[in-house]
Amino acid sequence: MDLTPRLLKIAEEIRSEEKVGDIGTDHGYLPIYLVENRIAKEVIATDINQEPLKAAYKNIKSHGMEKQIKTKLGAGTLPLETENLDVVIIAGMGGKLIIEILKESRSLKKSVDRIILQPMQQQKELRMYLFKQGFDIKKDLLVQEDRRIYEVLVVSLKTYSNSGGKSNRENSVLGEKTAQIAKNHPTGFQIYNELRWELGFFLFENPKNLVLKFLDQKINQMEKIIRETQGAKSQAANLVNQRAMKKLENLKEVKGCL
Repeated sequence: MDLTPRLLKIAEEIRSEEKVGDIGTDHGYLPIYLVENRIAKEVIATDINQEPLKAAYKNIKSHGMEKQIKTKLGAGTLPLETENLDVVIIAGMGGKLIIEILKESRSLKKSVDRIILQPMQQQKELRMYLFKQGFDIKKDLLVQEDRRIYEVLVVSLKTYSNSGGKSNRENSVLGEKTAQIAKNHPTGFQIYNELRWELGFFLFENPKNLVLKFLDQKINQMEKIIRETQGAKSQAANLVNQRAMKKLENLKEVKGCL
């Protein structure tokens, strides 16, 4: 089973012999890959809709993996609440939908060590939710598929206690690459800190070429907004234009750190 780069990046975060839950499994490609390559010992593949789950089961059966991969119909984490899992995957959904699913994560058993998230949109809102709930973002990974850069978050499900009401993300030791940038580009790093909800806490720990493409992707989005709102007569459009221009300036400053 060959995976797309996006799914392969997720698979790389699964440890040997783990029991995995895959929410919104679609065609079941990721569970099949994990079992086929002897990464996961067992996978529970779920979907809220019957037809995608039937398609997944058909693929699983054609690979002779019915014993290692179980399919379950249901919404969010509910089909997994009786399972002793090590890791749960929620990929290919919007950030707001992932938030709604995570709100039900208390139904998961305490055996779950971490959740791997791959939001398609609303990454900023998702990170802010995770922060407010006390979940610890361990990794912010970038991966390129076709022309788009996707984000993968590895999150500890265990909420942490802290003194002073601050996340341990604020108090954590910087990664080696990030620490070097903070030292060499203090102004740009300060701007990055202000944008970290959108850009990720560990942006600079990714390969430089991916970070540059990711920032260019964001810059192109701002330039498009500026073009579309340039010379607009409404006050709301003018405000959007001004905010986009400021954000464009900040993104270019962050890019200048590399």
